[in-house]
Amino acid sequence: MNMELMIRPAARACLSIPTWLACAWLAVPLLAHADTPSVNPQALGIMESIVNYCGRLDPAAVVKLREQAKQLAQGASKRQLAEVRNSNEYREGYDSVVDLVAKVDERNAKQICSETSVATK
Repeated sequence: MNMELMIRPAARACLSIPTWLACAWLAVPLLAHADTPSVNPQALGIMESIVNYCGRLDPAAVVKLREQAKQLAQGASKRQLAEVRNSNEYREGYDSVVDLVAKVDERNAKQICSETSVATK
C-alpha cells in the first residue's frame, strides 16, 4: 500500500483545527491550578487571545474563558502582569491563536469559542 496514502489521513487529523484546539485548551486548566505563584506567559497569552477573539462571537463562552484567564493570573501583581504581557513568550502565545483563528472559516468560529470554554472547565 502507498505509504503516503496511509499517512495523510492521520496527519490531517492531527493538524485539524478542532483537534489542535482541544489539545491546547486541555493543558490550560492544568497551568491555572499550578502550585507556583508565577504566571505562565504563554498560557496567559493564549487565553487572553482567545478571550479577545471570542468576545465578539460568543459572549456566554467568554464569561467562562475570562474566569480561566483570571485563574492563570491569580496571585500576580499588576506590575508582574505588565511584565508578563510584555514578554516574548506571552506575545508568541497570543499570536499563535491570532494566526490559528485567521485560518478558521467564519461558520466555525463560534463553535471554537464554545468548545474552548467547555474544555477549560
